Amino acid sequence: MGQTFTESMKDYFQRNTKLELVPSKGDLQFEGAISRYNIAPQAVVSSGNQNVADRSGLMRLTIGVEVAFTNVNKEEDNFKRTFSFYADYDPQATTLTAVESNLVEEIFDQIIFDIFQASVAQW
Repeated sequence: MGQTFTESMKDYFQRNTKLELVPSKGDLQFEGAISRYNIAPQAVVSSGNQNVADRSGLMRLTIGVEVAFTNVNKEEDNFKRTFSFYADYDPQATTLTAVESNLVEEIFDQIIFDIFQASVAQW
């Protein structure tokens, strides 16, 4: 999953800037790791029967990525923070296994956009 995120982020920056990717000692440097991967219920639906347990109407997948950004030419732009986003799915209509790759892609797209905005969008 980490490799998928890294490649997606490199692709996004190359498509949306004139920056060139270098193996080391670049003017802009990113370090990071996926720090959170959590699935939690978001909406409880009553079964309407006291003998049957209530169920979750929605489940939420949340992913967090810790990022350290360094701009060697403008140190005041440097930051270290966590970016996170989520996507919901209906566990009554599908399983996590069936939708996980699409949810992860959707979440990664938003996190990468947020990192882009925080790091280079002000140029």
